[in-house]
Amino acid sequence: MRGASGLGSWTLLLLYINDLPNISEKLTFFLFADDTNIYYESKDLEELEKTVNEELKKLSLWLNINRLALNVSKTNFVIFRSSLKKSNRNVTLVMNKKALQQKDHVKYLGVLLDEHLNWKYQINNVALKISRGIGIIAKLKPLLKDKLLRSIYFSLVYSHLSYGVHTWGSADKTTMNKLVILQNKAVRILSGVQYFQIYGQDPGPLPSAEPLFKKLNILKTPCAHAS
Repeated sequence: MRGASGLGSWTLLLLYINDLPNISEKLTFFLFADDTNIYYESKDLEELEKTVNEELKKLSLWLNINRLALNVSKTNFVIFRSSLKKSNRNVTLVMNKKALQQKDHVKYLGVLLDEHLNWKYQINNVALKISRGIGIIAKLKPLLKDKLLRSIYFSLVYSHLSYGVHTWGSADKTTMNKLVILQNKAVRILSGVQYFQIYGQDPGPLPSAEPLFKKLNILKTPCAHAS
């Protein structure tokens, strides 16, 4: 009953906000549950600022009519642009007489989008998560069977490597190599090759990780470059 009630609540929410995208013919809305993102494109920052502020007034009116409140302190925006193109002016967007905070990156459905779309924030975030997972696997290596460790790998490492990779996997080789090295380390630990080095027993130079992927029947991350 609890699950059914939760599903009903989400359905009501979706019905409640279903007409939100209709308030503006200029803005593009991306709705996912209670997470709303707005997109507008322009080559002229002055025109962008003017247009978006005008449309935000319509959004504010819609919220008031529907008796909804917007947490302005948690609302921010990012200007996507080429890293080679310097911004020639500041952009101020206002909602309910309060200026929205401009950031150099935002999170959208668990993926960090940075202003230059070079994906460094996202890849650093993924690297941090899988490093923690690798540490857990190393500690569990002497305690669990290989089959169970492999399942933990898919849960704590590969899940982060594969989520949203069709977007951030386009990053340059140098940036991506951080994840390639970590995944290689993970399969070496699963194979027992790098485990000894972690605990102070050096068996000598590490072998190539390539045959270990085949031995463990594990795919390299879809964005992996040869290393």
